[in-house]
Amino acid sequence: MIQRIQTIYLLLAAIASAAVFRLPFASINQIDVPSVLFGDGSYTVYDNFGLELIFAAMGLIAATGIFCFKNRKLQIKLASWGSAISVVSFALMAIIFTQDSWSITNFNRVKDELGLGLPVFTFLFFLMARYNTIKDERKVQSMDRLR
Repeated sequence: MIQRIQTIYLLLAAIASAAVFRLPFASINQIDVPSVLFGDGSYTVYDNFGLELIFAAMGLIAATGIFCFKNRKLQIKLASWGSAISVVSFALMAIIFTQDSWSITNFNRVKDELGLGLPVFTFLFFLMARYNTIKDERKVQSMDRLR
């Protein structure tokens, strides 16, 4: 059901996790840096297979949550798992960057890009979807008590 707000939040989470595949996390001006991540000039999700799997899983969880609108308890669990996975993705991004940053001598050349903020937005969208699903479930339970 599109008219429920948690569906919109889950759709936004799916869009944000899919947009990571198109946008870089960071870029560097000079490609002559001896770096694994910045060998092509940008740090993207394709630089690590684990990141690809995590972001694909987040998109799949969000899409599954959209189509589980009749089972709100499952939707709450999926939103919780999606928010936990988005925290893991951001931590993995940071770990990979710091491991590779030892080879970069001048950090002033590294520029943050738009893709760096998308895991944070995905986390927020999953949290908002979870909150609104819980709110919807409480409303349904209160209506059942009145009958």
